[in-house]
Amino acid sequence: MENFQTVQPGQDGLTATPSVKTSDLLSAEQAASLLDVSAGTLSVWRATKRYPLRYIKIGSKVRYARADIERFISLRTRSGDGSAVARGRR
Repeated sequence: MENFQTVQPGQDGLTATPSVKTSDLLSAEQAASLLDVSAGTLSVWRATKRYPLRYIKIGSKVRYARADIERFISLRTRSGDGSAVARGRR
């Protein structure tokens, strides 16, 4: 008989992800289009962990939450002098 232990969010060392509506999920192609890169580039970023862009794996499919794409863009927004744009905390 196998023993199964219930793991609460955060106990497994992973950050709990807020629930995401499936209508807010983007395919790699849709996310790539918003970022003006290719889906292949996103694949390389995932494999090399080049950027901390979160993604969701459902079977063999990769999806991105629209909010994560928007946050990724926002964190890379710079002012005209190249400095990071100040943002308030949420």
